Amino acid sequence: MKPFLSLSLMVYGCMLAAPLYGQDLNLEEPPPPEPEIRPQTTPAVNDDWQVFYLKASYRSTYRLKTRVSNDSWGLPLNPGLVWEERKFTLFNLYSADSKIQVSETLSSYLRFDYYFVQNWEVLGRSYQDQPAVDLWEAYLDWNGEGQQVRIGGQQLRLGRVDFESPIDVLNLYDSDKYAHLDYQDNRYLMPALVYEKDLGKNRLKLYWAPFQRLSEKARSLRASSGVVYQNRASTWEWDLGLFSWLDVDNEVRLEPQLNKQGEETTWTLALEDAPLSFVFFSTEGPIGSWLFKGDFGFFYNKHVYHFYAPPGKEISDLAEVKTLSLKQTAFAMSIEKKSGDWFYLGQISSIALAKAPAGTRIFQFENTPNKVAQERNLIRHQGAVGLAYEIFDGNEIRGFVFASLPYRRQGGLLEWLWKGSRGTEVRVFLSHVGMETSLLTQRATSLNRLESQYSLRF
Repeated sequence: MKPFLSLSLMVYGCMLAAPLYGQDLNLEEPPPPEPEIRPQTTPAVNDDWQVFYLKASYRSTYRLKTRVSNDSWGLPLNPGLVWEERKFTLFNLYSADSKIQVSETLSSYLRFDYYFVQNWEVLGRSYQDQPAVDLWEAYLDWNGEGQQVRIGGQQLRLGRVDFESPIDVLNLYDSDKYAHLDYQDNRYLMPALVYEKDLGKNRLKLYWAPFQRLSEKARSLRASSGVVYQNRASTWEWDLGLFSWLDVDNEVRLEPQLNKQGEETTWTLALEDAPLSFVFFSTEGPIGSWLFKGDFGFFYNKHVYHFYAPPGKEISDLAEVKTLSLKQTAFAMSIEKKSGDWFYLGQISSIALAKAPAGTRIFQFENTPNKVAQERNLIRHQGAVGLAYEIFDGNEIRGFVFASLPYRRQGGLLEWLWKGSRGTEVRVFLSHVGMETSLLTQRATSLNRLESQYSLRF
């Protein structure tokens, strides 16, 4: 932690000392050639004098966001463990990202949100406000001849399918945004080291993420190392990868538990066994005028949740909440097409669990009033359709719906996006997600959200 803090202070000091340029840099490539900035005369008293140059780019955005949520849960597996919530939220956000290039091969990148949030809870008649910071990316890049090393907090996306890819599992998700289909910055950063080797038209990537990230928000944990081979030799591109966490003592597992504190029931966390090991294949390529995307994965051990409470009992009397690690096979395939001002998307996916143990009830796979007495295999299918239309340049409307079976979960979103001059943007977002009525509680889950956002880049 101390070296990382020292590096952060060094980078911050450089930002204060250097002139900031308003133009946006290409954040993936070395900076373009700059005018000669070497001193006119090299100090004669020190033959080892090193010439140092620095270029910095800084972009900032102000966002005003309003959000209205009307949620009810059939099973209150949410951070507050509440049955219903009606909330109005106001965000004043300052978003910024910066790149600092200290040499031809070494640079750093930082992206964060600093915001003040105000919450009005209608049912509870309560008000809360607080400042907060979300750090989305913070890493150091070294680029040599045909190779790159990136170390720090990163967004490590796997797979190509856009909606709920089953192999995109390295980063933790913001559970509230994920549940409401909000894709805008819904993943927490993952501290990791990634080495990339250019093999001509192909690439080799090595991942090392030894940090066991424990988040009460996401109630999940990741620690893994892996290798990914990327083939770019033809119009059909594909990736093949293997990830496994080689845990010596095998004592890494997140176990959600319930804790009664006065009149409030909250989550507490305990650790047991569960490394994450999987192999995947991902591809995309043209089929006529359509673009095909496919993600396929096999997980040697993947987290699912057993949830059971005697019917009619309150959540404080919950009998069992347990994390299980089961073998899982999953795929997702989509086709998409851009035709004039229209964009079309169709997607199917499936997740299969092998040998769910007897005496369990798997959340979002089964809906029974009792625990299942025998060992069994489980499967869930999902289909989705998306449509977008560009009304005119910078003005677009998007729609998306999905449904799953045999466990019924369905929902959709409608979004309008307008982009003006000088980084001005307006976004209106409406979403709904519903789940079938729980046979334990006789309640259905219904999550509804309306959000508007005004952005100004300066």
